[in-house]
Amino acid sequence: MISVTSIDNEKGITSDVGYLLIYKELLEWLLLNQQSSGEGLAYLETKPKQERNEEFWLEEHARKEARKLKKYAPSQIGIYR
Repeated sequence: MISVTSIDNEKGITSDVGYLLIYKELLEWLLLNQQSSGEGLAYLETKPKQERNEEFWLEEHARKEARKLKKYAPSQIGIYR
């Protein structure tokens, strides 16, 4: 699960915190959050997390673009053989 901390209209997500939850923990968080968002946030802080900043997302978008270019390279789809 992620908590988006910053978003840009053109770039998309620029920073977030990703929390590692198993299904049972997600259900528990949903119940706590329904009762009180403060309780839900406190519960998340007890879980493993990864903070991802703008640099992380720029690198991630670059990796995705590189995969697209490789996947659809002309020599791979039968053009310019």
